[in-house]
Amino acid sequence: MFVLGFLDNSRGPLYPQILADFKLNSSVGSLVFVVPSFFSFIGSYLAKYFVQSIASIKGLFLGTILMALGYLFFSMSPSFNFVALSLGMFGFGLGVTSVFEHVAIQKAADENSRRKWLSGLHAIYAFASVVAPFLIHWALENNYSWRDTLFAFSLVGVAVVCFLFVVMFLYSKKDHAMKIISKDVFELNANSRTSLFLICIIVAFYVSAEISIATRITQLLTTEHAMPLSEATKYVTYFFLLLFIGRVFFTFVSFQKVSAANLLLICHFVSLVSFLLGLFVNPWFLVFCGVTMAPCYALNMDYIAEVYQNQSPKIMAQVMSMTSLTVLIFHYALGVFTDMFSVSKALLVSPLLILICIISLFVFDKKYGLRSHK
Repeated sequence: MFVLGFLDNSRGPLYPQILADFKLNSSVGSLVFVVPSFFSFIGSYLAKYFVQSIASIKGLFLGTILMALGYLFFSMSPSFNFVALSLGMFGFGLGVTSVFEHVAIQKAADENSRRKWLSGLHAIYAFASVVAPFLIHWALENNYSWRDTLFAFSLVGVAVVCFLFVVMFLYSKKDHAMKIISKDVFELNANSRTSLFLICIIVAFYVSAEISIATRITQLLTTEHAMPLSEATKYVTYFFLLLFIGRVFFTFVSFQKVSAANLLLICHFVSLVSFLLGLFVNPWFLVFCGVTMAPCYALNMDYIAEVYQNQSPKIMAQVMSMTSLTVLIFHYALGVFTDMFSVSKALLVSPLLILICIISLFVFDKKYGLRSHK
């Protein structure tokens, strides 16, 4: 998870420099985000077929190798076509890793501790996301190029691959694939296209809104607020710092007496208000979204496990694949809308996604969640 967060959140702060180096507009440049999302969709989609036959640590090992090598090749890319191929490798590894890390939690945690485990997992992601822009800010101030920076970042991934190899060797006899029980009391929910469609919207639209801040805030600040890139990257660091603090908090204080659905509704509503204030009043409100969005991913995974029970690994894989596809479309749309209008106007799509997410969650919980059994 550290490698995933560390590498995945390094493109956003360096995005303006990458655009300038390859002389790209925002529409074409959005492929820096679109290509990994597309291959992440493929990776997570295929993962649902072998999640029952490959042990969790082996799946994580495979995904991490692809992520590390993808970024290593990315940093040395002689052309934008090679960039696309490299980021495709990275994206595929990201998709595989995203599925297996959550399946590992499903195997390791019981129902009472699952939310804390998931919050802790994503706290590591947030920590890595804080470290990445902080190091990028230091690199920019010391006149390192985006290539030098990402090359160094890829070596961190290689180091973690070596660590995972040792772990995989030590625990090879204990780490088994997770078998999915074909029938349980929620089998109707698991097979319902409507429920799957709604849960995909709930997760995918939230993720799209969150990453819009992480990947586009530097472009917003440099183009519309005339802020130097080195200064704008600080906002990304602060956003992920608040994301990290929020997730650490939920690791120790999980609010078990409050349902995951109710916590998600509260967080999404406050995020919606904060996002709009960030666009129309002060960009610091976008940074504050790090607090309001912090617990959402872990809560989504906990909610899926709560509703779908033994079917949840399969559902998680499907949701993650559709999330990757949604993020792919969203990134490209942001690039096109930015060229047509402006960054701030393009980012208005994100509050709309949050609003749809709130409505979908309320409908889903009323029909399939805890409210449906009251």
